Amino acid sequence: MNSQKGQIQVVLFILVIIAAVVLFFVFFKPTEKETPEAGSPSKPVFQEEGVISSPEEEETQFSPNPVSDYDAPYRFNSQPSGDLPVATRATFISLETDEKAICRYSDVSGMSYYSMNHVFSNTNSTFHSTQVTGFNEGKGYIYYIKCVDEYGNANTDDLVVHFSVKEPDDFTPPVRSNQYPTGDVLPAGTTQTTIGISTNESASCRYDTKQGISYNSMSKSLADDGTKKYHTAKITGLSSGNSYNYFVRCKDLKGNVNTGDVMIYFTIE
Repeated sequence: MNSQKGQIQVVLFILVIIAAVVLFFVFFKPTEKETPEAGSPSKPVFQEEGVISSPEEEETQFSPNPVSDYDAPYRFNSQPSGDLPVATRATFISLETDEKAICRYSDVSGMSYYSMNHVFSNTNSTFHSTQVTGFNEGKGYIYYIKCVDEYGNANTDDLVVHFSVKEPDDFTPPVRSNQYPTGDVLPAGTTQTTIGISTNESASCRYDTKQGISYNSMSKSLADDGTKKYHTAKITGLSSGNSYNYFVRCKDLKGNVNTGDVMIYFTIE
């Protein structure tokens, strides 16, 4: 009986030992740690708003600086040009730029941008326009334009806009006036004098001693003063006691010719 009891006690002791070992490994076994490879330092991570990234990724997550602008605006497509219709009294001048800009203009060339006192009424964009007025037929007009961008780069050269206003069609021959000496009595002994006549437009004038001769058939011409509006000729071979008659016709620059005569006449005492 005692021998059997002793065997039971040994078995219980062994079971207690086994249970203790199992508990030890379950609750007290050390966790394994990952050992980094030699020469390979561990990489820290950066977390921003819940996103984890490595230092290399961080280097690509910056906003690039704006590109510096040192160039003045490029100007193009200026308007108008050529001849504007008859009776035009106002028009718009315009242009485009390759970037947002503010443009000014002047009727004097070579002025700096900030010396120009006319600013386009529609500007501060890439299309610019403004109205100009005060035109007359047959005259040309020139405007000089400079612009500045939002970085302060201003043009140093002029963009030129030039145009003219057409003259009305002309079908009217020159109007002649102020002919002289008409009805005058020149002093005795006068052997030469000057005859003259004015026209209301640029023209060429001729004369003859016979009435009713066409302009193209007249062989003698009057000289003009450069404006072609005042015409004279020197008459020689005059003698006392005689009267002289000269008949004048003119042709304007459009080819309109007088079909009637204006007479210049005088007497020598």
